[in-house]
Amino acid sequence: MYNCTNHHTGSAVARVTKDRAARPNHLPSTVENQLRRRIRQLLTIAQWNVRTLLDREAADRPERRTALVAMKLAKYNIDIAALCETRFSESGNLNDLKYSFFWSGKAEGERREAGVGFAIKKDIITELTEMPRPMTMRLSLSKDNVATITSVYAKTMTNPDENKEAFYNQLASVLNSIPRTHKLLLIEDFNARIGRENDKWPLVMGKHGIGKCNSNGELLLALSSN
Repeated sequence: MYNCTNHHTGSAVARVTKDRAARPNHLPSTVENQLRRRIRQLLTIAQWNVRTLLDREAADRPERRTALVAMKLAKYNIDIAALCETRFSESGNLNDLKYSFFWSGKAEGERREAGVGFAIKKDIITELTEMPRPMTMRLSLSKDNVATITSVYAKTMTNPDENKEAFYNQLASVLNSIPRTHKLLLIEDFNARIGRENDKWPLVMGKHGIGKCNSNGELLLALSSN
């Protein structure tokens, strides 16, 4: 069960109930329920457009950018944060304070822009079923339940249409590769506006949007409908 709330810092925060216990078969149901409630833990999952994780020599601050992000995440007790606009190149990881950072960006030598990643509390790294790869990570919720979390930063409106379509084709391929038995969390900055007219998309769009749909919004709606 997912209970999504908006955090006052602007980050989208989702709380995921994680049951650590295997089902005991020798306890009375009342005792079993009390035990399961006692050992149930809430994972707090957030999305943050960090603008950059790069450190600049001219910056008037002694802290590393990743350390600043880690301190803010720790302040709000965030377990997993999907990060966008990391601006790191290639793929890699590092540890800073209580968090491990993973990222995927453009090739070395290309302009440092966009990029996605994760910041994960070190004490839950052992519960990952595989280490994060570009855009996705998998987390064991219980013995038979796995969650796949996908971090996305879509092309902005200034990009050519072919680049935006290529991005959505790549995202569709990633989503299609996720087993249907997994719980899916798609955490994103789609740079899209879907507007308020939901007649064409009643199954994926509510009635309380604002503004008009743009081309990125149409691509997002088409992906959601499939």
